[in-house]
Amino acid sequence: MRVRRVIAGMALTAAAGTAVVLTVPADAGTDRQSRPQAPAPPSPNGGPAAALLSAMSRDLRISESAAAGRLAAESEAVEQDAALRVGIGDSFAGTWLDGRSGRMMVAVADASAAQRARALGAEPRVVEHSERQLQSARRRLDRMTGTPQSVAGWYIDARTNTVTMLARPGSENKARGFARQAGLRTETVRVQTVAADFKALFDVRGGDAYLINRSARCSVGFPVTSGFVSAGHCGPRGATTNGFNNQAQGTFRASQFGNSGGNDYSVIDVNQQWTPKPVVKTTGGDVPIAGSQEAPVGASVCRTGSTTGTHCGTITARNATINVSGRIVRNFIVTTACAEPGDSGGSLLAGNQAQGVLSGGSGSCRGGRAQTVYQPINPVLSAEKLSLVTTSKAGSTPPAGP
Repeated sequence: MRVRRVIAGMALTAAAGTAVVLTVPADAGTDRQSRPQAPAPPSPNGGPAAALLSAMSRDLRISESAAAGRLAAESEAVEQDAALRVGIGDSFAGTWLDGRSGRMMVAVADASAAQRARALGAEPRVVEHSERQLQSARRRLDRMTGTPQSVAGWYIDARTNTVTMLARPGSENKARGFARQAGLRTETVRVQTVAADFKALFDVRGGDAYLINRSARCSVGFPVTSGFVSAGHCGPRGATTNGFNNQAQGTFRASQFGNSGGNDYSVIDVNQQWTPKPVVKTTGGDVPIAGSQEAPVGASVCRTGSTTGTHCGTITARNATINVSGRIVRNFIVTTACAEPGDSGGSLLAGNQAQGVLSGGSGSCRGGRAQTVYQPINPVLSAEKLSLVTTSKAGSTPPAGP
């Protein structure tokens, strides 16, 4: 299969025979930013959301009641910080909360300001540099060009009264040298070693575009814990992918298209910059994926792909044997929803239940009678030992069919 070829023949064995357009990869993907997840709802009494307290308890290793108390104290600390900035004036050098006592700490560059700090309820620490001096030093770094790749960033640390440089292991001296080039004094700089570079993070959502070997384009089907499922004709095993934003994304771990296997699916494992999310991106917003219960013939379904967005129809057949571009596939879903080149691999949903990934279609979304055929998702999950990412839990094994 040529990666840019978009027209092929298909005969429907389980339905009326028609000429079709196989939605194989076509042009380059579009550049769209990932839509964030909705925030957790607040608790009924107006306090912190229960999900937030649970997460704090888990990650900070404290009780949920302690988490609630901590949030209340930290809310007051915001007002206290503002009062300290005004009350201490030019000698102010930053604040932080002590992890053990929970007290507000404040750095002051003048011993005479310590008494004012105590009067405002904070514990003072006398330091050498004011916040204004440290901000000036940081701005020098911000104006520098040619930042070494091994330097991950910098920030003002009130606790150590320094501009802290972040450097990869073995590159600490490069960070210090870069600071000297910016005119920073040695005592103003502290170097902290970080294990890895900071990288942008992106979501994997059903329906989003992805590129195969930086040329052909397909659509994400359904996120699984290791990456996502799409169509097999989109690319061979070992092919690399880039996401909707052209950032490196993953690799085809498995790919099958027709004949003896009777399938048209692929499994793409993504790198650490990408997180599979339990949603399908539709024209009207993200739709949650709750599971993969198979819908019966006649049920309403909606398909989403990177070329035409979201289009809906009904299931007209299941377990159909289809000739897709000369390749025989079996046990497929047939629907009346339309699709076009580039939509291949995209998601088919019945409500919030995953049904399958787009293989081929006849007609178009610009007029005329359309039909599309899909690789069912549950056989893929079973064969490849995958867990669907759902809203109820991190992974879901396929349920029995109806």
